[in-house]
Amino acid sequence: MASLPPVPDDFTDHRYAVKHGVPLWLRVYPTDVNPAKTPRPWLLWIHGGAYCSGQHYHLRSWLLPLLHAAGVHVVSIAHRFTPHVSMEEMLEDCADAFAWCRQNLGAVLAQRGGCATEKYGIGGDSAGGGLATLLACRLRDPPARVVINVYGVTNMVMQQEIYDNQPPAEQSWQGDAPEETIKKIIDDRDPSHAVTATTNAWNLACLDDEVVKQGHDAIARGLKGVWKVSDEEWRYNEGVKRQWDVKSYIGHHKLMVTLPLRLTPEMTTAERDSIMRKYSARHLVTKSDVAGSYPPTVFLHGTADRAVPIDESKDMAAELRKQGVDVEELYCEGVDHGWDNMYTSPKDEGWSRFIVPIGRFVERHLLENSRTEPVGQARLGPLNILSNGKQLHPDL
Repeated sequence: MASLPPVPDDFTDHRYAVKHGVPLWLRVYPTDVNPAKTPRPWLLWIHGGAYCSGQHYHLRSWLLPLLHAAGVHVVSIAHRFTPHVSMEEMLEDCADAFAWCRQNLGAVLAQRGGCATEKYGIGGDSAGGGLATLLACRLRDPPARVVINVYGVTNMVMQQEIYDNQPPAEQSWQGDAPEETIKKIIDDRDPSHAVTATTNAWNLACLDDEVVKQGHDAIARGLKGVWKVSDEEWRYNEGVKRQWDVKSYIGHHKLMVTLPLRLTPEMTTAERDSIMRKYSARHLVTKSDVAGSYPPTVFLHGTADRAVPIDESKDMAAELRKQGVDVEELYCEGVDHGWDNMYTSPKDEGWSRFIVPIGRFVERHLLENSRTEPVGQARLGPLNILSNGKQLHPDL
């Protein structure tokens, strides 16, 4: 397996909320590019994972090198997963994390030149990109200055149509746990059982093949070290272990839309359509309270994406452009979902074509031309590592 960049040591972890006994954490990755020692802008990042998996510790391989070189702090957040919570509750988690950042980042980053908390962007990949685009519709005081949407789900109606038009799976679902066990979890709506971090397939590239072959328990032990996470922040328990099967079950039965949106067979077609549109940024941007005021948005997507069709990005980009919103579209030919982790530094082929334009777009809208060097090309050496390593602030 190809290796991924390690998680840098220069970060702090913070608990931003506790809901129904479930602690919710975020991680602050500060930039060390601040020659004027002035408060820097920041980006709130939401990870992917089909709304039921993933983690906020290990980010897309290009994100920190690019944004830190631009002088932008990055805050990656956890949120609760389905089936135990709904899409609305996930968005509430994201909004609460944002509110915490607005109130506390100035103090957290005081020794790093500070943080201009009103100057922020929102970004995410896959399901996280979908949550990011929805959050940008809700956060208006102040609004985000830029959105980075990495193959995010922007149209639940289109997404569900794909599932509806696919033939049923030829084979029955198979997982580590019995199907009846997973069905009970799928039906569980107790928010106190919610999981907030799990392994993802792409995380396996961080481990030796021999560790991966040993199964989930060994993988979890290995990734806990890779992610540099404490027992307080993440415990590998039965719920976390079974969430791996939950994701597999959701994918097999095509429940990624219906489960977090709480759609039921008893609903009419009109009721289902109304709910799907309510949680689709593509449809919300046409509403009177959003139309024309949506933040400038950059889209990154592969043309052969089998999880989130590229038409979701193209369609939303076209609508935003029609409204006069500044849009950047970056589409890589022939690549599938999650392809962007191939980019780790400017030495990688394709960095200048697909990653540098994201940095320049961010510079244009978030940094207000405060830099003299092109984003994505300057200061892209190793990230600064603090001598005292990780710091843990559970209540900040």
